[in-house]
Amino acid sequence: MARGESPKERPLSIGLALVAVVAVASMCAVWSVVSSMRTGSSAITSYTPPGPVEPFRGAIAAFGTLGSRDSARAVLFSGATLTRDPGAARAALEGTLRDRGYVEGTTPETAPEALPFDATPADLDGACGVVLLIGDVSATIAGAGITGGTRFRSVDPSGFTVAVCGTASIHVDGTGSVSMRAWLLPGLTPTALTDTGLSADALLAHAEAETILRRRGYAPVDEILEVTPAPTSAGGFVPAPLPTVPTAGCVPFVAYIEGAGRPQLPPGRFDFLDDRGLSGAVACAATANGWEPLYVDDATVGARMFVRAYRVAASGAPSTISIAGAHLVDAAHATLPTAIAEAP
Repeated sequence: MARGESPKERPLSIGLALVAVVAVASMCAVWSVVSSMRTGSSAITSYTPPGPVEPFRGAIAAFGTLGSRDSARAVLFSGATLTRDPGAARAALEGTLRDRGYVEGTTPETAPEALPFDATPADLDGACGVVLLIGDVSATIAGAGITGGTRFRSVDPSGFTVAVCGTASIHVDGTGSVSMRAWLLPGLTPTALTDTGLSADALLAHAEAETILRRRGYAPVDEILEVTPAPTSAGGFVPAPLPTVPTAGCVPFVAYIEGAGRPQLPPGRFDFLDDRGLSGAVACAATANGWEPLYVDDATVGARMFVRAYRVAASGAPSTISIAGAHLVDAAHATLPTAIAEAP
């Protein structure tokens, strides 16, 4: 008993302390329930489910957070069905494009045009970039693509992008009216399509990933490996095994897939496009520690996956993208970079 404390005061102070502890515990329990409810709702959240032990230090932060540019707003809403919101779509897409190295073209945004339509965007002659499409308040963008080429479905009714190199025409489907403006990725020209053998969308997706990962201290190799996942019925899972595994340690990859979507990886990261996807992947000598992409087949075209290996960048390595100098290589002849030590 403390000095000056009467026998009657001590039980009272203990009781008050117990009440305080119970109250705090109750508040924590309520907050946990509310947080769970928010996670399951369409409220904006950056919640990431807990994943496994990282294959190497920093793997989740660097490679477990990659995703497609067009899924930016869907990721904020944890994949909930998006409603029309041109302002939110513009903010999400323009922020994503700037973060990935794009700059606005010199030609101002066009006046809204009624869907569907075909158009040849300005500012992309001799350049590569994306055409940013923003709907009006009543518009629903269903999808878009190069005229006569692959059409991709939009996950956001109010905003979408189309990858373009050169003066190709684009076709946009949907209802309502849409405005457009070109955003250029400096350092890429249409010759990169021929040099790499990639489509415009695959080329730009890998260029974006390279921009992000160079900031995070990683550099890519100049080889791109193609993987053809086994087809499944519509809605079935498409496991896409990585083409090669190191004899020791781990090698991270960036994987772009066309013809399947919604990549799911152990860190709890999801991309929400139905018919394409961009994600990180890791191959480890201890195969249980690796992450192999898992996609959902959309049963429209045969899925094709293009992967590019990364290594820890050397001190003073250039920060400019090098995808234009990459080339397709058969997986059997792939040259892996120096592996990264597995996390203890």
